[in-house]
Amino acid sequence: TPAKVEILQGDRTLSIVKDNHQTWQGQFSFVAGDKLELPTIKLSKLAGRVSITSQPSGAGVTINNKYLGLTPLELNLAEGQQRIELFKEGYKKSLRVINLGKHSNRQLSLKLEPALGNITVSATPKDALIYIDDRLMGRAGKTLSLPAKNYRLRVEHPDYVSHEQPLAVRADKSGQINVSY
Repeated sequence: TPAKVEILQGDRTLSIVKDNHQTWQGQFSFVAGDKLELPTIKLSKLAGRVSITSQPSGAGVTINNKYLGLTPLELNLAEGQQRIELFKEGYKKSLRVINLGKHSNRQLSLKLEPALGNITVSATPKDALIYIDDRLMGRAGKTLSLPAKNYRLRVEHPDYVSHEQPLAVRADKSGQINVSY
């Protein structure tokens, strides 16, 4: 239905809502006195509800390449094919494609696989202790398999000053760090 509305100047989110239809949203910058004419907007009928959980929780969710929030998440979606992707730092992306029919009620529970990288930390003296984000990982000379993300590496020995540095672990990559006092 055509409508004329007055909107205050500034950056605004415009939503069009109708019962049993998917909500439409758009971001706009409005300037006083300007007119904005939108093209015809077709609202899709809602097919059903999708409940999405992940292990670990707190994974980002995109549906048809649109970010919609973090797990756990419950959504009303349009009828048809839905491309659901979950992502979280240190884990591999997980993709599922589902088809929603009328009045569907689906539950999707995904276990994310860690995206691992290897890092070997060598130190002189060899009995120095290795800490990753303040967690003791063992003695120098050890190869660690860690989820791909950024860490803080600390190498300690009672006879020397501690060495600290950032550590970036990348999925399916190996690296070497040498610390000499």
